[in-house]
Amino acid sequence: MGSCKGSIGKVKCPVCITNEATQDKLLGVLPCSDCTTRHSNFKKPSNQIEFTSKEIKEGRKKNFKSTLQKYRNGQLSKEFLEAYPERAKAMNEKEIKKAKNVWGDITPAGGIGRTK
Repeated sequence: MGSCKGSIGKVKCPVCITNEATQDKLLGVLPCSDCTTRHSNFKKPSNQIEFTSKEIKEGRKKNFKSTLQKYRNGQLSKEFLEAYPERAKAMNEKEIKKAKNVWGDITPAGGIGRTK
């Protein structure tokens, strides 16, 4: 038997089976440069596909109000005050005026108004 030097010789690309494969000591046999280039040009979906049932989506809309927190990163939430006006009564006017919309990035479809 021959000596093992860490190289397995010339190996065909596992994708196209035409060109010589790229070999890496850590990862092993990889696709050739042509296949790698072709693969990098594939268009990937721009939006994340969500596999969620209709019941879960409706539940998120229905229960969105209960997921709101009073503060986000130290900033009082205007959405929270709109969802729970009775809690705003315990705050002073200065605090209420400083409140900002801080949960806009997670608002359910149709807006927070649908959850009231």
